[in-house]
Amino acid sequence: MFVDEILARASGRPDGGSGSASRVAATGLKEAAGIADTPRVRQTTTPTESLPKAATRRPLWAGGSGATHPLATLSVILGVLWLGGAGSVLAVVCGHRARRQIAERWRPGAGRAALGIRLGWIGIVVATVLALLVIFTPEALDQQLDNLKRGLRGLLDDRTAFG
Repeated sequence: MFVDEILARASGRPDGGSGSASRVAATGLKEAAGIADTPRVRQTTTPTESLPKAATRRPLWAGGSGATHPLATLSVILGVLWLGGAGSVLAVVCGHRARRQIAERWRPGAGRAALGIRLGWIGIVVATVLALLVIFTPEALDQQLDNLKRGLRGLLDDRTAFG
């Protein structure tokens, strides 16, 4: 109705403009504004369904609705067991999946999932350091230095031979 009044004033006609051009313009403006001429339908959703997720979030002191997410618990268990580094990788994967599902479904266990992720990353770092220590043992480093010395001597000998 408001669009019709604006068009009537713009066209100078008191009746809202009976010409087909003004009706086409009014229809185009209504479609552009998202206004439909259909009758209004009664609201079928509850008030909380129309609110964004942040507005429907349960307060922290209200507690969870059900048991802790099983992937969060599995993440902590795998992070503690370590299993030579493989458990740590699985702990990180399970922890991230649990956090995503907890956020989507409002289940308790976000703290446990975060703990599993942290334990997993700590285990990955420890496994990496241990692997580097095994690879670069003093004997292996001595062997690599001897190979480097031999290579440099060979370069110097070749240089003096052609020199």
